[in-house]
Amino acid sequence: LSKLHSLTISVAAGYNQQSLDRIFSNIFHLPKLKYCKIEYEIKRLEDEPVQLYFTHRDSSPIECLIINGRFPFNGFQNLLWRLPKL
Repeated sequence: LSKLHSLTISVAAGYNQQSLDRIFSNIFHLPKLKYCKIEYEIKRLEDEPVQLYFTHRDSSPIECLIINGRFPFNGFQNLLWRLPKL
């Protein structure tokens, strides 16, 4: 996976919040990844949207990111700080 340049993931319904958080965390640590598209659906509206937790050192080389799923607006700025090449 360390040489992966492009990644498209479609997560089946039924994945829980923690699983999505782990998927995002692992994606952002791929050192050569330039393009990423991730699709997921959260069936229950009471479920929280994905929360991304970064350390101040986390950074990703991703240049193109497509997220097709519920994503919190307040997490958007944090995401942009971690994706300087976006």
